Amino acid sequence: MSPKTLSFEEAQKIKEEETEKLEKQSSDKDLEDPEKEVLKVESVFPFQLFPDQLFVYPNHVRKISRMGPGMERVLEFNIHDIDRVEVGTAPFFAQLTIVSNKPGGDPIVMERLSRADAIKVHQVIEQMMDKVSQS
Repeated sequence: MSPKTLSFEEAQKIKEEETEKLEKQSSDKDLEDPEKEVLKVESVFPFQLFPDQLFVYPNHVRKISRMGPGMERVLEFNIHDIDRVEVGTAPFFAQLTIVSNKPGGDPIVMERLSRADAIKVHQVIEQMMDKVSQS
């Protein structure tokens, strides 16, 4: 019995189905543990000597801004407290702004992110906000 040769379309379909299964499994598992990091992005290194980092967890978002060795500022928002997420894009980089619905709070601003990272963070946080608002 010889192995069956698949056409390109059949192989592509199988690949897409398996990818969807893995994404669904991993996203469900990620949201079960509140301290498990869902997504991590950082600003592009050569343009920022000490890159900022943004961590997205199932119930909160944390930004760590480094000003120098051993100096950092941490901002954290609960997913319930996020009013909106804005992305401004340019040809190479993007700026991500996460605005709190609490009065007087500083927004989380990430500059010099790659466009793909900024868009991915926006999508993930919006999905998490939708899940919170539905429950």
